[in-house]
Amino acid sequence: MKRFFAFIAAAIALSSCIKVGDTYLRFDGPSKVSAEEQVLTYIPKHQVEMSLQDVRWEIYDTPPDQVPSSGVNEPTDSDKISGEWFTVCLKDGNVVVELDKNEGYRRNLIIEISETFTKIGTTEICIQQEGKAYEE
Repeated sequence: MKRFFAFIAAAIALSSCIKVGDTYLRFDGPSKVSAEEQVLTYIPKHQVEMSLQDVRWEIYDTPPDQVPSSGVNEPTDSDKISGEWFTVCLKDGNVVVELDKNEGYRRNLIIEISETFTKIGTTEICIQQEGKAYEE
């Protein structure tokens, strides 16, 4: 029981001092996203001071046994970035990623903020920093 409360206390401490260098993002949703479903991933602006000018996205369509192909969108001063199957926009002070559909292979979206890469996938979330990947 003590370990549980220690874990909760550590999580609260970490969440209160999040900065760009150790960005936290949340992925909510099923393992597959149909065209009818919409999944939102929030980057709280009070935790990460940013706008869409600070955001680049990279999309991977990745069968496990193949090298992924990617498309990259450069930073923009627009209030919306549209990809093949997702939209990045500002809503209520948050940067929001809306996933529109997921057909076939698992799809991953990498959002780059400063030097931190956070991969948001249908089955995994990992943080890559300086070439190292950390499974969550």
